[in-house]
Amino acid sequence: MTVNPIATRCSENNQQRVKKRSVYVLDVQYHEIVIKQIQHHLDAYRMEIQSMKATGYEIIGYLRKSLPRKGEQPEDRIRLLRTMIQRLQERSNAAKVYASPSGSSNQKIIERDIPKPVQLMKELTSATGTAQDLIGYLSHTERDICLVVLDFAGLSVDPSDMCEFICKFPVIKKIVIDLIPSTGHVRVLDTAMLKSSSSELEMFCCRQSLVQRSK
Repeated sequence: MTVNPIATRCSENNQQRVKKRSVYVLDVQYHEIVIKQIQHHLDAYRMEIQSMKATGYEIIGYLRKSLPRKGEQPEDRIRLLRTMIQRLQERSNAAKVYASPSGSSNQKIIERDIPKPVQLMKELTSATGTAQDLIGYLSHTERDICLVVLDFAGLSVDPSDMCEFICKFPVIKKIVIDLIPSTGHVRVLDTAMLKSSSSELEMFCCRQSLVQRSK
């Protein structure tokens, strides 16, 4: 069901400009069906996570939030980052969660959070550290790692950088893409397959649509 477009007004050179966007709303009759489907996929995913942990995998979460938009309030960013951390902990049972609180999705993963965003990280007490801390951990751990991210763009939109990242850190055996807010599903990717298939890596090429990863 489509509801009437939402109109917003903004001033530009003393002239009024109206912007509209359509909002799509799921009919009430389908709510229960969709909720049950999402819950089914979520339960199955949690069982898969527990199975991986039972076989020795360490579940690590990583999140990236885009650069601030004009007019964004710092407290809003902190609130959303905290929610994203919580989602990784609750949905994926991540033992550690690393965060890039302000960075571009096309920036190389190994170059993120340089210099360290000290003030933002002080507000994120539930985060284990930044991307640089994650890199440090991956460099010395001997455990098999399952890396969980919120949406493909939450990790990278550059297939070549993705390939470089997983080749540099072979302890990453699996990558889980949490797409529950947008599709109700998760994608579990085997890094051995990603390394051997350029078509698999192309999934990271670009974001198909806007996704609210903080959901």
